[in-house]
Amino acid sequence: MPLEVFPESVIEQVARILADAATHSELTDLLRRCEIPGPPYGAGPKCYRIQQGLLARQQQDGSGNNVAAFLQATMDPVRFIGRRDALDSLRDGLNNVLAFCGLRIGQDGKLGRAPQARTLPEAEHRARSLRQRLEARGVHQDVLRFCRPELLDGNYFHAVLEAVKSVADKLRGRSGLTGDGVDLVQRAFGGSHPRSPSIRCGPKRSNPSSGASRTSWRVCSTSSKTQRRTHRGSPGRSPSGMPST
Repeated sequence: MPLEVFPESVIEQVARILADAATHSELTDLLRRCEIPGPPYGAGPKCYRIQQGLLARQQQDGSGNNVAAFLQATMDPVRFIGRRDALDSLRDGLNNVLAFCGLRIGQDGKLGRAPQARTLPEAEHRARSLRQRLEARGVHQDVLRFCRPELLDGNYFHAVLEAVKSVADKLRGRSGLTGDGVDLVQRAFGGSHPRSPSIRCGPKRSNPSSGASRTSWRVCSTSSKTQRRTHRGSPGRSPSGMPST
């Protein structure tokens, strides 16, 4: 059954997303296999070649069938062996756009029907998708707190930025130190400073549910460091306080 012609705005967004799915030479081969007369290599960026080729082909056909064929050929999972994260990201981006046409790309790379979106639930969908992948990898709960829709509206930049900022907050909270940046990290973990660090990393502990391992943190208080220095004794004496021989 012929597919309806895709709106130009959808084709434009699809082209922007799929520009990251192939090199120029791979794109040339994909367009040829799908019988899409896209502009040749050197005629412009990849997104331009895809957009112009898809628009011309569906105008010629009067349907979106060859656009669908190109989507499926490009999103074939075999093309992404060893690059699962890239495939997941591309699929999420495409499905956000295709939802407005009542379509989606499945895990098998095939195009199928889906409930048609009439609003912009984009951010909620992306937050949910990213959270699921992070949970599967056993990512720390502090990171998951930053997978909020308002941080993921558009791209992941703000989520990453805020998560990085949270590391400094965690260091200050664990160590009782102040400051930020390199100075905070060096003071917390020792770094180039000769004194003992405020935080020490313990052995990794496995998480049976996810198979992931985590490093435990132990806070070294000022009093405990003082006790260790006292325990060592002054030069020329053994730890028991007896003169050394």
